[in-house]
Amino acid sequence: MKTMISATLVAAGLAVPAQAQDAQSIARDGLHIEARATYETPTVSSVLEDDDVYKLGSAFAFGGEIGYDIAVGRAVTVGPYAQYEVSTVETCVDGDCVSVENYFEAGATIGYALSPRCTASSATAA
Repeated sequence: MKTMISATLVAAGLAVPAQAQDAQSIARDGLHIEARATYETPTVSSVLEDDDVYKLGSAFAFGGEIGYDIAVGRAVTVGPYAQYEVSTVETCVDGDCVSVENYFEAGATIGYALSPRCTASSATAA
């Protein structure tokens, strides 16, 4: 069983360089790092009543994202990412306070290269 797993891993490792040598590929792959700064107004919906939506206030948030895209076709990339943001939002009513301090997200992306200079992507959080 260990021999079969090892052989599969070696075969997968040998297949990647051949894929990277595709001269027709326009997909951008590799590591990407993003910095973010946003102005947000988070809301909370009630699970007991249908139309109750509470606004938590407005604040600034900042953070970043890191991920790795892998070309799986001429113009298609897939890959994992992780995002972390810090927020300053807080609201208090009659001494009871609700705040959002930080946010972590991880997921996978699928991207499609529209041209050699432009890539469209969508993310699915996990």
